[in-house]
Amino acid sequence: MRIGVIGASGFIGSAVVDDLERHGHDVRLIGRHTQPLHDRFPGRDIRRLPPMSPPRDQNAAPIPSNDWRDLLDDLDGVVCAAGVLCGPELEQAHHHLPRTLAAQAKAVGVRRLIHISALGAEETAPTAFLRSKALGDAALLDDRLDGWTVLRPSLVYGPNGASAAFFSALASLPVRPRVGGGFVRPIHVDDVANAVLTCLERPHPLPPIIPLVGPDCVSLDGYIDALGNWLGQRPLASAPCPRWILGGLAAIGGKCGSPFINPDSLAMMRQGADADPTLLRNTTGGSPRSLSEGLARNTASIADRTAASMFWLLPLLSSTLSILWIGTGLTSLWSYRIGMDLLAANNLTGTAAQTLLIGGAVWDMLLGVAMIPRRWRTGATILQALTILLYTGLASLLTPDAWLHPFGPLLKNIPLIAATLVVAALSRWRAPWTAISG
Repeated sequence: MRIGVIGASGFIGSAVVDDLERHGHDVRLIGRHTQPLHDRFPGRDIRRLPPMSPPRDQNAAPIPSNDWRDLLDDLDGVVCAAGVLCGPELEQAHHHLPRTLAAQAKAVGVRRLIHISALGAEETAPTAFLRSKALGDAALLDDRLDGWTVLRPSLVYGPNGASAAFFSALASLPVRPRVGGGFVRPIHVDDVANAVLTCLERPHPLPPIIPLVGPDCVSLDGYIDALGNWLGQRPLASAPCPRWILGGLAAIGGKCGSPFINPDSLAMMRQGADADPTLLRNTTGGSPRSLSEGLARNTASIADRTAASMFWLLPLLSSTLSILWIGTGLTSLWSYRIGMDLLAANNLTGTAAQTLLIGGAVWDMLLGVAMIPRRWRTGATILQALTILLYTGLASLLTPDAWLHPFGPLLKNIPLIAATLVVAALSRWRAPWTAISG
């Protein structure tokens, strides 16, 4: 069959593409941004998702589009695996896209349409993520054909999974937090892809909604423990995390735009994601792997253990470097007279000394502020390393005996440069927990 996959660059979407191609199907990759698709799947049939403008009347059918007809007309099936974790694009990705896709797919007679939603998607759900998913599900189900279905997975894990990276990071802490929360049925991403494949190949009508759940019903703490065992991490201790601390961290994370530490993610953790696995077994004729079997499918590597630790260490190192540079600049301005006296002791006075002191302070603060946006972080840290080298060189010329100072003010620059270069190197790569599907 010729299958279109929307959101093919995401965690679930890329697994679906791999499984479809492995079973001999012709896949068309569809996304809002085509460059990630070209990078991930070079030489494939790649198309840009047509633009969508939500109608003024939410109950009105979307206006037919020739772009959509050209995109879907020769397809036997479509998989919609697009989604975002949070932010202003929730409605567009979770509601307007499925709504438009359903109308256009029905117009051209697409026999199979598989929409990947989320377990717990209800219009009265406690989070915007689940409510927007529910609106998209309803739009598709209102006018569905018998070969269309909505798959609602529980917690999906596997290599490069964003949620698995987050919970692995919790498992890697020396003191493992007990977060409580509801029960989940984790399912491996390969089993999700296999369920999509089976639904596409199944000649019979499909149920309107199929929960995608694994066989093991575990608490979130049990899931974190399983990831810790997989990583080979043994905590020094474990401790319950009070609700007020979780709530405070979620509020701070929400203000900072964190995709996992925010009030919505906390509400979903408390709600859990559990459902009866019977319908999935009856529809696909198979059963997903247990949690232990799924984790054993990919042995934890040094890279996995490093990524779990760096989830916390990289933001900690980045933020402290930012504070250091901003604080250094402010301190220089606050202690202006002391700074001028130090420069005068080395025969620098007048305008030259003022320019050096004030310019250096402003430059330090700019380097600290530039650490905050992730897209600037690599360049900012490289400039920081060069600035430290420059400051060290100037200090060596003016006060060479500082190398022998008992407090080691210049010797400390060596590990500071090393830490700065570590942040520069790691900031070049997009961490899995920041990824979105689509």
